[in-house]
Amino acid sequence: MIETIKLNQKIIYKVIKNLNYIPNNIEFEELEQVGKIALWKAIKSYKENKNYSLSTHCYRIIYSDIIDYLRKENKKIDYTLISLKNEDSKYLVDEIVNGDMLILEMSKYISKQNVDILVDKYIYKLTYEEIATKNNVCKKTIYRRIKKSKKILKEKLKWH
Repeated sequence: MIETIKLNQKIIYKVIKNLNYIPNNIEFEELEQVGKIALWKAIKSYKENKNYSLSTHCYRIIYSDIIDYLRKENKKIDYTLISLKNEDSKYLVDEIVNGDMLILEMSKYISKQNVDILVDKYIYKLTYEEIATKNNVCKKTIYRRIKKSKKILKEKLKWH
């Protein structure tokens, strides 16, 4: 089993490299450790008669465990990187040096609840359903609030 772990350890680094967003308060070594535990778990749970390879199985387990870890740790995020996208997939804000200042600036133009919804959507990567459940409103309401907030912020903060 140790030899199998060593052979598949590169998958951990591939998963970490392919992540779109890693908060500044998360160390690479933490993700590496989560990945190693997930790799061990994946190898232990793999059944050869499935229609996919061991490496595919490992990748999926490692990826989901690292994402779960990041979601749990994101509660402590310092907002040093924020990316909001408009409908054309152009970045409205990219690599903000001090995200707290951006949140304060956004709070001048939209409600705190709408700021929280944007943070949930673009920082915590929650789905519309998850945000709606969290705020006790329907999914359509969340969609409208995000769209309206982005429009206001684009005008007020002169984002192109």
